[in-house]
Amino acid sequence: MTIKRYIGGVIFKDNKVFIVKDKENKWMLVKNEIRNGFFSCESVLDSFKKRTEIDMELISIAGETSYEFFNFKKIKPPYKQITWYIVEAKNEKYNIKESEIIDAGFYSIDKAIEMIDSNQEKSIITLLYNKYRNIIKEDLILA
Repeated sequence: MTIKRYIGGVIFKDNKVFIVKDKENKWMLVKNEIRNGFFSCESVLDSFKKRTEIDMELISIAGETSYEFFNFKKIKPPYKQITWYIVEAKNEKYNIKESEIIDAGFYSIDKAIEMIDSNQEKSIITLLYNKYRNIIKEDLILA
């Protein structure tokens, strides 16, 4: 079994989340494959910034999901592991330079959940948005 590792960013700005649309017209969260087997918090942010040009900061590591990706064309479907991060954008400016992404934007949580194809990612947005709001509230109380 081939194992592929990814980092996933749930990028929030106030009550919105950033999502991208691929060439297959599927809306999703931002994910990048880990090719060298190692990553740090700085490399996570650099990876997302390179892909989106969003000015952002890492809020928290959120957890991991994994699944087997079934594809009729492949004899051995890859097993995908994604480490998710909660990220906060400093503004809603972005610039996508990748040909695989045909559209992107910050959308209200409800609208993004409607648009996203993966049920797993819909759940991730809901769960991590609540966690993000709690973290922000705690920071405001401590400030």
